[in-house]
Amino acid sequence: MENKKKKIIYYTSSLASGGAERQLVYTAIGAKKAGYDPLIIVDYQVNHYEKMLEEYDIPVFFTNTTRFNPIKRFLKLIKITLKVKPDIFHSFLSIRNLCGMFISKICRVPLRIASIRNTNKKAFEGLKLYNRWSHIIICNSNAARSYAIKEYKIPEEKVMVFYNSIDLNKFKFEDKKGSSGRKIVGITIASITEKKNHLNLVEALIDLNKKEMLNDIDYFLVGKKTNESIFDEIMEKIEKNNLNGKVKYLGVRDDIHDILNRCDFLILPSLYEGFPNVAMEAMATKTFVMATDVGGTSELVIDNSTGYLIPTPSKDDIEKCIERYLNTEREVLEKIIDNAYLNIQKYDLNNMFKQIEYIYEREVTK
Repeated sequence: MENKKKKIIYYTSSLASGGAERQLVYTAIGAKKAGYDPLIIVDYQVNHYEKMLEEYDIPVFFTNTTRFNPIKRFLKLIKITLKVKPDIFHSFLSIRNLCGMFISKICRVPLRIASIRNTNKKAFEGLKLYNRWSHIIICNSNAARSYAIKEYKIPEEKVMVFYNSIDLNKFKFEDKKGSSGRKIVGITIASITEKKNHLNLVEALIDLNKKEMLNDIDYFLVGKKTNESIFDEIMEKIEKNNLNGKVKYLGVRDDIHDILNRCDFLILPSLYEGFPNVAMEAMATKTFVMATDVGGTSELVIDNSTGYLIPTPSKDDIEKCIERYLNTEREVLEKIIDNAYLNIQKYDLNNMFKQIEYIYEREVTK
């Protein structure tokens, strides 16, 4: 069919291991499977998904530019766009939305789509400008959509919600062997940055340890040391409060699926979120989720149904939520885990792309 030959350009900053980047890759793979002809443009020569993209024969182009040479970036984007002549230009993240929508407008790309992937103010930078050049703006949560409509006066019919997807072939549940006869294993998987709120998490763990509630718990931190000063402060607190044997940093890992299948619970103590990928991955591996009630998190983590919501990112609320988990009967927790596992099936990569394909095939008039 002719519509299955449409060319799509996906554009973002890099293909690092962040959530937005992963969703771009998933969307491109979904497009390829559906018969489209996708390619990806990124500015920085970072590609953590090289093998995955090679498997599906999805090419990646690099502008090799930074924010200090915007003219070079614009010229490279124009050159690639004019050469490819895409039917669809789909950008991810704030500044790339601004740049990508402008370039695709002057290159007369028939369908221009921008994507907002978070709920902090930075995620909406440039929205008033690129709203003029885009046909559709995709948000990955109703929280982000509502903010765009209310604060930036974007027409309701222009802003659509498509939740993040997950590759359920990759994140499979494996029997958590020996769970009744071993320590409880908890984990936080997030880059060490201010927004992920590790310091309040560690303070909560310190207080719980003083109450002797961590005696049967091993806790792990996984993620890139994006902010060295915060990481140093975390490690100092762990050592000072004799948590070395209970809380351990595992660094950056590429075996998240295997790690989650060895964990009992995950805590996401973020100050803000879009629609958290790691919570989806935890649910797919039957790992209990506790997450702060920020951004679109509550659209995935439904309190006492698919996990526990932490009311605020404060140390006290994180501590109370962990206590709640530890004091809840296993049968109750298992029901929540099973419910979350069933719920996550609808977010499978193939199912979610069918929704995006609907807008890829819509007619535009401007």
